[in-house]
Amino acid sequence: KMAASSCSVLLLCVSVASALQAGGVAPRRRQGVVALLAPREALLEEFRRVSDGNEWITEAAAADCRFIADLLREGELEVEELEAMFRKASDGEKLSASGFVQLCEDIDDLFEAEADDDLIGDDVASLRGALVSGLPSDVMRTEFPEEDEEDDDPVVARALALVEASGDSVDADAVKEAIPGQWRLAYVSSQSFAFNEGYTGVAKTTPGGADFLGLTQRFQVKPGGALVATMVEDLETNVGNAALPVTVTGDWTVKSGTEPVTDRAFTLINVIPRSVEYGILKVEGQRVEMGWKTMRVANALEVVYIDDELRIQRGPTSWFIWTKESEDESS
Repeated sequence: KMAASSCSVLLLCVSVASALQAGGVAPRRRQGVVALLAPREALLEEFRRVSDGNEWITEAAAADCRFIADLLREGELEVEELEAMFRKASDGEKLSASGFVQLCEDIDDLFEAEADDDLIGDDVASLRGALVSGLPSDVMRTEFPEEDEEDDDPVVARALALVEASGDSVDADAVKEAIPGQWRLAYVSSQSFAFNEGYTGVAKTTPGGADFLGLTQRFQVKPGGALVATMVEDLETNVGNAALPVTVTGDWTVKSGTEPVTDRAFTLINVIPRSVEYGILKVEGQRVEMGWKTMRVANALEVVYIDDELRIQRGPTSWFIWTKESEDESS
């Protein structure tokens, strides 16, 4: 949510307070935390995953979904708050798909993202230049503020200012036209990504450990129309300093829609991993598609800015910035 006037903030705080106090939990406004709600379609896809085809999920299943588990683990959401909001959105024990969306919206109402006021009002070209020139050499953010501290990440502030200045939501056709090709991750602000030491989590589980060096995404449109995504995570082992590339292949689609409550249009890139390969190992099937949890943080992200060379995406609690390396020559 963008920074609001003091009046709007007051009205919103009163609304959130009423909703949470009805559940028995006093609200805690998280100032400066970038926690923007994922598009409704992404929420419904996550509901279908955790429900395993059923019409209802339990509180435990809701807590395991990627939009909530990350917040619980990172301390941005307390168990008591989740319990109160689950009771409000459910019949007390079971939560429907619409109730799940409502639960996520209630959680999202706890957060407010604020951009640097000094950046607002600048033209898009200047803001884009400031963002690109200010990208740090360390791609992965590893330090995050405590719960009662403001998030003063300058990269996120510049990205948010560019998104605000660029105006309307990103059109799906614009994404489909610009996305084919190879992109390199230039910056990621995600506690889950940092906790897992990368995209796949292989760095954290490698004997002796490994360092995350970078991540590329290649989106291809094959002859016949097949949409193929290839992600390569570059790692270096701590033992022997050997290169350890991790290759993830899958499908990709561009989805768009409108939020029913806010009438906000959105466009997202949905990546469905099919296989993970590194060293002599290759993992395929359900274990990758449904069970490889570390990758979910980057697999259904909203596109909030895109041009021929720069792409900005956001998740519930994270920002991903990509720069294009080459065009797609497969079609």
